[in-house]
Order: sequence, then C-alpha cells, then structure tokens
Amino acid sequence: MIDNKETFVKFKTEGESNVYTLGTIGQHRVVSTKLPATGMARGAMIAAGSTTTRLLGSFPRVDFVFLVGVGGGVPHCYDYTKHVRLGDVVISTPPDNQHSYVYLYCEALKMHLILWRKGILDMSDRSWEIYIEESLRQLKDKESAFCRPSPDTDKIYCMSVEGGDLVDVGHPQPMEGAFDPQ
Repeated sequence: MIDNKETFVKFKTEGESNVYTLGTIGQHRVVSTKLPATGMARGAMIAAGSTTTRLLGSFPRVDFVFLVGVGGGVPHCYDYTKHVRLGDVVISTPPDNQHSYVYLYCEALKMHLILWRKGILDMSDRSWEIYIEESLRQLKDKESAFCRPSPDTDKIYCMSVEGGDLVDVGHPQPMEGAFDPQ
C-alpha cells in the first residue's frame, strides 16, 4: 500500500518502538510505525500515546494521525460457528444503527473505559476509495496461496478439569450441509 518505502530506526530504547517507515500513498507523504503494546490495558494506552508523541516529535509536520487496529478471534473448542483458526481472516462490522467510520477521541481515560464519540466521517466524500482499489489491484498482482496451516501444526488445547493438564481437543467440525469457508 505504501510506495517508495524507506525504513529506519531513529533511536531505540528497550520496549519502545522507534522504527519508522516513510513513503507515499497516492500523492501523500506518509510515515508509519507500530504500537509496542495492544489492548485496553492502561499500559497499552500509555504506550499508544507515547508512540504517537514520539512520532509527532520526530515528524512535526504530520497533519493527520490514524491509529489502525487489527481484529482477532479466539478459537472455540466445541462450536464450529464461533470457531476461529490460524489463517482465518476476521472482519468486524459496526452495528446496523451506527456509521462505518467513527472518530473517537480519548485525551484521558474516562470512567469505565468509555470513549466519547467526537464526530463521524462524511460518507458523501469517498475519495479515499480510489486508494483502496489501487491497493487491491497491487495485492492481486502479488497474490499468494493463503491457506490454513495443517491440522498437525494448528493445535488447540483446553485445560482439563482434573489436575489442570492441557488436552489437545482438535478443531470442531461444521454440521453437515453448513457453510465451510475453507
């Protein structure tokens, strides 16, 4: 997605992410980095703020900051319809009564981890879609065989009730006639 990439390390302190990738998306100069910790824990939120502060200190002319997350899933030992395996792609969608793109602002942690919605993207201006379409074309040209790993290496374990041992339970199977995305 990023063209003309150049990656460098400005300086590195234990536990900090100071690796930056510079490049272009369309006509825009961009810089990207990764967050050193994830989740809703206090440490992860502090790390996100620190990483953003360091990025803005290193690149003071940045106009917009996007924090982009990656969704995930948890294997379900018994119910195939709730099961996620290695190699599965998990896509989240907003509830029917909400817009697809929401701007959340969290300067300080509010009580009970509530994030306050500050605005919603104007959906009439969808100029960003041309960049998505171009990226999809580029990815299709580099398409690989994205397959699930072998069941021999993709193991799930449950804790046994007696003794706390881990038991290899195998993956749940779809009901006969059910959709199997494999």
